[in-house]
Amino acid sequence: MSAGDEDLSIDALIYSSNKKDKRISIRDEFLRADARFSEATERRNQQRDQRKKQREEELRAAEEASRLNEEKRRIREENRKLEEDAEKLQLEASKKNQDQRRRRLEELD
Repeated sequence: MSAGDEDLSIDALIYSSNKKDKRISIRDEFLRADARFSEATERRNQQRDQRKKQREEELRAAEEASRLNEEKRRIREENRKLEEDAEKLQLEASKKNQDQRRRRLEELD
């Protein structure tokens, strides 16, 4: 092998080594980019899941509030009816007392 051939052989090895280094570098860069993409995807999925859970919780809270408001309305209506019934009973009792007094007065007369 002559000196020129040796130089070419060394140049070929250097070229091959540089090419291999570039492939390794490109592969490493790809792997880092893939890892960043995976991390970003995971964060996005976690945020989506968190928003979904929050919406579900808000929906449950709204349903509970609606149910409680309906129960409150029903209780108010029931209370109003009971108050009306109590007033009627009080009026009836008052009339009965008046009738009894009148009868006693009539009996005494």
